[in-house]
Amino acid sequence: MGQKERDRLKVLHAASGCQLTQKQAAEQLGITERQVRRLVARLRAVGDRAVVHGLRGRASNRRIDAKAEQRAVKELSKPECRDFGPTYAAEHVSKRFGIKAGKDTLRKWMTAAGLWRPRKRACVEVQTSALSKGSIGSYQLQAAIAAVHDEAARAVDTDWPQILALYELLKRMSGNPVVLMNHAIAAAMVHGPAAGLKILEALGTDARLNSQHRLDAVRAHLLEKAGETEAAITHYELAANRATSIPERNYLIMQAARLRETIESAPV
Repeated sequence: MGQKERDRLKVLHAASGCQLTQKQAAEQLGITERQVRRLVARLRAVGDRAVVHGLRGRASNRRIDAKAEQRAVKELSKPECRDFGPTYAAEHVSKRFGIKAGKDTLRKWMTAAGLWRPRKRACVEVQTSALSKGSIGSYQLQAAIAAVHDEAARAVDTDWPQILALYELLKRMSGNPVVLMNHAIAAAMVHGPAAGLKILEALGTDARLNSQHRLDAVRAHLLEKAGETEAAITHYELAANRATSIPERNYLIMQAARLRETIESAPV
């Protein structure tokens, strides 16, 4: 029995012993008086089990049986499936066998079967190999970066230090300005927006980015994080003027308008 259930039980005992009125008990528990009456009656009939959920201890209806797990692992062990990640593996076994398991469940099964390595460990191995042998190429590093992003269940769970380390390696192999921009973003997520803005300064004169909007968009985002609101507005608007996609342009205009509204609504 958890603390929440013990607290509820204490209130119900007080209501049952007339130390609290049903109205007072309802207010403390955040339920109706009718629910209090039902719980008190059940407490008197079955004792403290009245507050324990009836499904506690039972197997979940959504639990996937062991045979389905074995079938999925057997399928994913085939040579043509060995490169599947958890997300694609979940889609594959769902289409092929009707096994409705999420990517987290597939990750657990695949890890236990030796078909999947946690990406943090895998990326460390990639870096070690790259530094010691020089045998890792840009495509492998890009795949590792994508995998780290995919590993995070939420954006806030992203392992940015690992991504930054991978971009440090990738930028040595590629002069692509997009790689350098992404490196700046990763640096900002790990060391703060000022670090990212410093890296972006080197891209300001890159002719390959003159007609693109992304450099201004990234700079605007980092300036906003740094608290430089007016400068962020300027670069959001510059990015909007250069964007060729209408949805992207509208998004950037909205970001500039949002920041402008915060300035106008700020107390003088």
